[in-house]
Amino acid sequence: MGLGILDSVLLALSVVASASIGLYYGIKGLKSTPLEYLLGGRSMKPLPLALSITVGTVSAITIMGNAGEMYVHGTQLWIMDLGIVLGLIGIAKVFIPIMHPLHMISMYQYVERRFKSRWLRQATVVLQLLGGYFFIGFLLYPPSIALKTFTGLSIITNIIIIGATCTLYSAFGGVKAVVYSDAFQSLVMVAGVLAIVIHGSVKADGFDKVWDIAYHKGRIEFFK
Repeated sequence: MGLGILDSVLLALSVVASASIGLYYGIKGLKSTPLEYLLGGRSMKPLPLALSITVGTVSAITIMGNAGEMYVHGTQLWIMDLGIVLGLIGIAKVFIPIMHPLHMISMYQYVERRFKSRWLRQATVVLQLLGGYFFIGFLLYPPSIALKTFTGLSIITNIIIIGATCTLYSAFGGVKAVVYSDAFQSLVMVAGVLAIVIHGSVKADGFDKVWDIAYHKGRIEFFK
């Protein structure tokens, strides 16, 4: 199975678009201050920020892994969303009211000031980097498998392409490049998922038929 011409063009355009956003903000912010590079000058709009944060929690693991989990074991996985909602309420009501007025650049800065320990700040950075590297590995592997199937390139090659693209636009453009690239990618992800749902429902003679099959096969679960 390979990509058609249109598929290849759309894939290339999505990669080029993300890289171009980083390049644009990189050139635009050649003389930017650390505040502008890391926090966007504290002047970014709510919508792209919200889309960026959302995409930060949605990845190939979510789209491929959760769909596969529910296909095999049912929809009981949804219950974790209740914990996510409680966590978000805690962040909004407890952490943000403390952090936002302090106008700090990072959580590491807060750790050092709160506990008066530069060593603790450095240890936190190291632990965060270690955890981040492992997590990024998990994030890069699923889409690399999918791309291997469609492009014929090896998993390692796809990992390098994806990783290099994301690293470049993040490093050159700063947080603005990350936020606007995420906003663009969120539209691509939503369009892709909707296309799959609509096409699959049409092939199965309607969404009601899909739901009926899932229900009678024991896949619809809410509070089991």
